[in-house]
Amino acid sequence: MAIESCKSCNLLVLEHTSTITVDDCSDCLIVLAPCAGSVFLRDCQSCTVLVACQQLRTRDCRTLRIALHCATQPIIEETSNAVFHPLVLHYDSFTDDLVNARLSPFSSHSSSVHDFTPEKGSLHYRISNDALTLSSEQVAVLTSHGVSTNIDESDIPSRQEPLGKVCVWVQGIKYVSLYKIELKWG
Repeated sequence: MAIESCKSCNLLVLEHTSTITVDDCSDCLIVLAPCAGSVFLRDCQSCTVLVACQQLRTRDCRTLRIALHCATQPIIEETSNAVFHPLVLHYDSFTDDLVNARLSPFSSHSSSVHDFTPEKGSLHYRISNDALTLSSEQVAVLTSHGVSTNIDESDIPSRQEPLGKVCVWVQGIKYVSLYKIELKWG
């Protein structure tokens, strides 16, 4: 799937995908359902992106706010002023989309960003352990489409400060996380 040249838009893709490329977008709210492959953000600026994916890569981007759940180490290149937050997201088919994209809700490397173009004395990104804060207008748009960023409704367990490895067994599958996780079974 390709998203190109969007300006001041609210983009919601609420069905799992295999690969997504977002090119030349600015001042957009972008919510992407779980992606089984790569999500590429190129030449984007002043965008807010919420996504769960196998791999995230950015190139030539400026001022991004990214709520991310990523199975591999996110990669940035020629990107500046990016802030990474844990993904807090819920919509009716989100957990099914995670399964279809073969992503675990318990394993994310979103806080271990690799910068391909580091500059001495300059950091191109920041990691926040806080949930991404959206404007009331953005929340209203998401709510009108059945999407929630309320941490109490999130289908991704909340991330806290690293406390060493935590091992979780779910239906005979072993997940190892570098974060203490809070499991909420409703």
